[in-house]
Amino acid sequence: MLASFIREYIEHWFNQSYQRRLAERALDVDSGCNTVIFHKWSPDDWSYRLDSWQYGPFWVPVAPRLRGRRHDYRGPSKLSLVEVMDHKHTIGDEPLPRWAERKAAHPDVFPVAHADAPSRTTGDTPGEDR
Repeated sequence: MLASFIREYIEHWFNQSYQRRLAERALDVDSGCNTVIFHKWSPDDWSYRLDSWQYGPFWVPVAPRLRGRRHDYRGPSKLSLVEVMDHKHTIGDEPLPRWAERKAAHPDVFPVAHADAPSRTTGDTPGEDR
């Protein structure tokens, strides 16, 4: 799943020529990239941060010991890796279309949630107004 996340970033932000140059390197790392760092606290409990962050919460969602305190904008719930990736790709209420398309195109990597299941991040049932 992490490899697919990285691949989506490379395919979205870099042109074909630069993608080929990255592929020739020992590690396909772009030194100018604002790296997304994922942290696993426990099974199905993940957070992320960006390498450039200097202020505010260090992790989103915050570390387990800080949940329910300052900077805990998401609440004290755990998020799975795919939910954290969704959050990283969200502007407003829904993940970006390109991310939703990526997940739909790779059901072997991103398990499909049941359509009637409430969101683990908001508790909303699909189609429900807040």
